[in-house]
Amino acid sequence: MDFTDKTVGELVELREKVSAEIKSLREAARASAKADADAREVAARAADLSEGDEVAFLFNRERVEGGKVLRVSDKTVTIEAEVFSKGKGYRKYSEVLIDTDEDAE
Repeated sequence: MDFTDKTVGELVELREKVSAEIKSLREAARASAKADADAREVAARAADLSEGDEVAFLFNRERVEGGKVLRVSDKTVTIEAEVFSKGKGYRKYSEVLIDTDEDAE
């Protein structure tokens, strides 16, 4: 691209457009990398859990409670525990702390 026939104002405007596009692409790359990392973390946690496992989990973000895994899905774990009003509740993988089974290794 030949810039000799461009004015300083045009070059500044072009630089601002290019800078904005670069910033947009970097933000998209960061968001994509974060989504990939989150997906890998969920997959790793899901591989460690199965139906019938005893787990500890966060209840109301302040108490650690225990329960039994009823179902594992892509985004949540269904847990049976007395602390839930219906006897079972859904927790995100980030809220499931540990597998408390004796034979889990």
